[in-house]
Amino acid sequence: MSTLTTESNLPAVIDDSATRTYWQAAAEGRLLIKRCTACCQVHFYPRPLCPFCLGDTEWMEASGAGTIYSFSKVYQADGQYTIAYVELDEGVTLLTNLVGQLEDASIGDRVNVTMQRTADGYAVPMFELGSNEAVSAGQCLDSNIGPLDSAATDSTSPSTTTTQPLAT
Repeated sequence: MSTLTTESNLPAVIDDSATRTYWQAAAEGRLLIKRCTACCQVHFYPRPLCPFCLGDTEWMEASGAGTIYSFSKVYQADGQYTIAYVELDEGVTLLTNLVGQLEDASIGDRVNVTMQRTADGYAVPMFELGSNEAVSAGQCLDSNIGPLDSAATDSTSPSTTTTQPLAT
C-alpha cells in the first residue's frame, strides 16, 4: 500500500496492547482504522469502544487515500514540516504530516498514505500528494445493517448522531 522511508526526528511511538495491531499493520505498509460492529460507524483514533454508540469495534484496513481538509507549514530553525488534517475516503479525519513535493499543495487535493520510520523503527502514517480517485467506504460486516450511510460519513452533512446519558 505504501512506501517506507526513515525520518529520524519523529517522536517515539507508544506501543501497547490496544494499539499493537495498528503498529504491526503500519510496519507492513497498511493503514488501519476502527469500525463499530453494532452501528458500523468508522472512527479514528483507535479505541476499543465506539464513540457513537459504545459498541465493540474491529480493525478495518483503510484505502490510504484521502483529501486535504486543512494544512499548515511550520518553520523552525532546523527546517520545516507540514501538519494537516486529512479526511480519508472512509470518512474519518486524521491529524498527520504531509511529506514530499508540497509546493503546489492546496485544500481539497488528493493524497495517499506513505509510512515514515521513526528512529526506534516504527512506521508512522503520513501523506503525500496523489492523483487517485475517491474509493467507496465499503459495507458493514453485519448483513442486517447494510452499507455505510453516505450521510454519516459526509463531513458536509449535519450530524444525525444523538447522545444519550450513561446510566449511573
